[in-house]
Parts: sequence; C-alpha cells; structure tokens
Amino acid sequence: MDAASGRHASPALPAPQTRQAIEAEIARYSNYLIDLRTRLNTFASISVLPPEVLSEVFMHTAGAGGRSTAQSDRWGIYMESLTRPYSWIRVSHVCRHWRAVALNCPALWGNLTVTKQREWMEEVLGRSKKAPLYVSVDISMSLPMGLSATFYPRVNSPQEDSLALILSHTARIRSLSLGSKGPLSERILRLLDGPAPLLETLTMRFETGSHICNNEQDHIHKLLHPETSRLRQLHLHSVLLQWNNTSLPQLTHLTVTCKPHQVTVQVHVEAFLRAIEQMSVLEELVVQSALTAPIDQGEVPTNLVQASLPRLRYLRVLENTRNTISLLSHMTTPSLARLFVEIDGDTKTLSGELFAALATKTPSLGTFATLVVTIARFTLHGIHIQAFRKGCVNRETRPDSQPELEVCFGRLEPDTVITNACESLPICDVHFLTVSGRSLLRSTLLALFKRTKKVVELNVTQCADYDVLPGVLVDRRRGHKHRHSEGNAYHYILPHLRSLSLSLCYFGARGDPYEYELEPSERLADGLIDSYIQRYEYGAEIEQLHIVHPVNLSRREVDRLKEVVRVVEWDGTIDFDEQESDSLYHSEDGYDDGIYDDDVWGYEYGGMDMFDDMDYDLHHFF
Repeated sequence: MDAASGRHASPALPAPQTRQAIEAEIARYSNYLIDLRTRLNTFASISVLPPEVLSEVFMHTAGAGGRSTAQSDRWGIYMESLTRPYSWIRVSHVCRHWRAVALNCPALWGNLTVTKQREWMEEVLGRSKKAPLYVSVDISMSLPMGLSATFYPRVNSPQEDSLALILSHTARIRSLSLGSKGPLSERILRLLDGPAPLLETLTMRFETGSHICNNEQDHIHKLLHPETSRLRQLHLHSVLLQWNNTSLPQLTHLTVTCKPHQVTVQVHVEAFLRAIEQMSVLEELVVQSALTAPIDQGEVPTNLVQASLPRLRYLRVLENTRNTISLLSHMTTPSLARLFVEIDGDTKTLSGELFAALATKTPSLGTFATLVVTIARFTLHGIHIQAFRKGCVNRETRPDSQPELEVCFGRLEPDTVITNACESLPICDVHFLTVSGRSLLRSTLLALFKRTKKVVELNVTQCADYDVLPGVLVDRRRGHKHRHSEGNAYHYILPHLRSLSLSLCYFGARGDPYEYELEPSERLADGLIDSYIQRYEYGAEIEQLHIVHPVNLSRREVDRLKEVVRVVEWDGTIDFDEQESDSLYHSEDGYDDGIYDDDVWGYEYGGMDMFDDMDYDLHHFF
C-alpha cells in the first residue's frame, strides 16, 4: 500500500489485461451464484412437480390448447387478459427450471393472439414447433372521418402481415377466431382458402355486414370445403353465407348472429331450416337477428321443411315473433335440455301461436321446481320468465344453476303473458316461486298463483304496491270442493304456502320528508297481519316471514308481526325511499365521498408493458 496516498498499489500488469481478468473473475463468480440459486430452488416444495404436471399448470394459466382459464372470473385480470394476451409469459421468467419447462412445451406456445409484431409472431411459431395452433385475431382499421370501409382503399397493416404469417400455417390451425372492422385484403382471403385438415372451431366476426361481397363468400366457402372434415363448431357474426350450398353434417355447435336490420347478411328461414336439417349431430344452436324479416308479420308459413335434430341439447333464439314460431314449430328436438327465447318486436297478433310453439319444446326440459317471473312494465324486456328443474336452498330467489327455460317478452301486457304461460308451460309442479316487479297487479298475481298451487316458498322482490299482496293471499274464490278436508283450507290460493320472503319491498308511503313518522293508512304490515290471521284460522297457515332490506318499515311493525307470525326473520335494515337517499351519495360538506376514485376497483395495473415483456423475452433470453 502507498503510505502517502493510502491506496493499494497496482500490480505490475498492463491496465487492459488487468481489467479483462477482473471482468472474467466477476463473470465466473456470477455464474457460480446463479448455479447456487438454481440448486437452492430444488428444495422448494413446488420443485417436486414433474415437468409434465408443471407444463399442464402453465397451459391452464395461459388458456392454451383450448383450456378454460380462471382469469375471466375476476374483472381486473379479465381486462388484463384482453389487453395483454401474453401476460402469462411471466411464468417463464421465474427461474431457469420454469423457463426450461415452458420452452420445452410446444403446446404452450400454440395459443396465438396475433399482434403487430411480426418478429414476435415468428418467435412464438418457432417455439410451438409442430403443435396445433389456436389463433385469435381482431383486425382493427383506423379510417379517416367520413369515409366508409367499403370504399376506402386497402392498406396492409402490420397486424395483417403478422396474420398472413400465421395463416401460412393453416394446416396446423385447430381453432381460428377472426374479427374485422372492414373488408379483408385479397392476400388474407387467399390464405383462408385452406386446406385446414385440423380445424375444429371457426369463429368469424365482422363489425358490419355492408362490406361483404361475393369474393369473400367464395373464400369462406372454400374454407368450409369437405377437406375441413374435423370442423365441429362454427360461429358466424354478420357473415354472409350461401346456406343453400353449404353442407356441414359434422357440426355440433352452430351460432349465427347479426346486428338488427343487417338485411345484407340475413338468411331466409326456409333456407336455414334446410341447412340445419343436414346437421343431425348438432348439440347447440344459437340464432340471433339472422333471419330475414317476413313481409307479412301476421302469418306463419306452414309448408316449411321439418328439421330433425335428435341430439340438440341447447337452443337459443332471439328473433322476431314470426321467425321464432317458424323455427320452434319446424324443429324436432327430443333431447332438448335448455331453451332460451327472446322475442324482438310486437307479439300481440301471434301470442297464441307463439306459446303453442313454446309448448312443443318443453316436454324434454323436465319437471320445473323453481319459477322466477320478473315484470318490468314499459321496458324493452317487459316480462322475463325463468324455470329451473333445481329447487332453491336457503331462501334464495333462484338456484345457482342455469335455467332450463328462459323466455323474454317485450310488447305484451303482463296479464296476457302470464295467462298464456300458465296455460301452455308445465309450471303446475313448481314449489319455489319468485315474483319481481315494482308494479304487480292483482289480476296478474291471481292468474299465476292459481296455476302454481304446489308452491311452498314464495319470494316477492322490489314490489312498491304494498296493498296488493295481502289481498291476493286471502283470495278464496270457490272452485272444486274437497269432500274429506276439514274446513275451507283449500279454498285459499297457494294452499301449501309455508314461507313468504319480502325483499326490497315497500311497506308503505313516507310522510313528510323532514319527519320520521310513517303514514298510518294502507300499510303492508297491517295487511300481512290480517292475511296471516285469516289463513291460520282456516288451516292454511303461512309459518314463516322473511324480510330483507324493507323500504319504509318501522321497528314497531316488526314487533307486531312477530306477535302473529310463527317465525319472523328480519335482516335488521331499515331503508327509506328517495327522500333520504341523498346521504348515500353526498357527504356532510356537500361533496361526494369519492366513490369514483381510482382505488374503488381495488386493482392496479403493474409490471412490464405487454410489448416490453415480449422484447424482454426476445432480447434477454435469445
């Protein structure tokens, strides 16, 4: 050491040679530390997983190979999966072992979302080797204001260049989802000609159907030629297809949708029935605004072909009244397990024929245990009926499963719908009934209750007519008389009713907005007390009353109900109508309580940008 300066004396070596030696020494020790960390990771509990199991975990994380992913269950992660389709690649950056497993799993890289980065597409294709491809692409076009995609000249975008690269491997594609906001380029159309011997699922979604031309039709038909024999699922959205010349007997899932009034891509109901007549193994069918609107809306054709679909399990129809009746009446579906029908347009003139057509599809749906009826007057979907084979548990308004029957009507009076539904639909064995609606008429409830005599639990939600329900519960119109029954128990409506639940229901009107006293007249609690007493005296007792989030209810009324009803359960809340609702949105100082702050979602986007992540993967590991 130099005593004067206090520094270490440099060795008698040239400076460049000394620097190189030190850098080599640093590299050697760095590699040694990395090796030690790799060996340390082998003691982690997750390291006991075989590579095959770890690969399967990675594939579920990425949703690769057609696997479903739990990412869509949470809003924040679902949004990230849409905007950052390759965010899952971070699993390959955890450690050397995980990266080696990921890179040695070609199927993991076969799930392709086409981006503008051609270099990245080439890299992913290389990593996928010869594995089947699951391709998803949404071609967006940015057009000058005022110009239509129909007349705007085509310019190849970087994304289309990437798509052309992927479509050059059409023989490996097992699933293709293609969306476009404008006409496809000639280069892309030629690549769509196929052949695609592995193709099992095809989804095509066009923003508008106005740009569809015969040229595009020809290329789409070539993709559906007989060599595409493994095609099982076809989903077409605003896509024009010559159904008269289309033969797809191997299809199991078919979806055909259009935006309303897209007449250029709609198909006549007769041509569509002839096409699906050949699909004898079809299991799911969805038709939405895809059929040509008839000139005469008041007459249903009877000379259409009858399509036999022995394996059809799920049917979803969202069409006008005439086309809906034509489809339901001319399809034989002995295995149908779920039916969804939404009527678009006026149903008044053909309401009888509509319910008769619905009735032909219900025998295979089974026996319904739960019925949910939602009435929203003066809205597009005024009446919504759901029927479930499964019963409710823990006083739920509906089971946690999908309904076997679901029907939506828009322009019909509730009394007409309920009367026709009660006459046509098999709801006489329902044990759990939910009725929802702000304005419920006595005639509507009576028509529904008379048909559902076996109801044990009744749920009424969001009802503001607090004087209607008590009167309906004590209705005793005389019908058939039971000889061996004591008293007049079965003269009451809903004779087996044992539990009544009221959720978000009004118990009366508010008084002065600056007072806390409630108006004494026409109270729901008074009517319930009278109806419970009358039914008890005649042997048709309702044993339980459940009150959830009542509106304009007083504690005194709850105490009075408990004196009469055998079991009263109340959630302890007391809500009032709009006159006090300002406190929910404004703080004492007159400002909002920050309900629109960024932290309300509880999610912050972090980490690297998607393309930075790709660059990181490309430049730092290869």
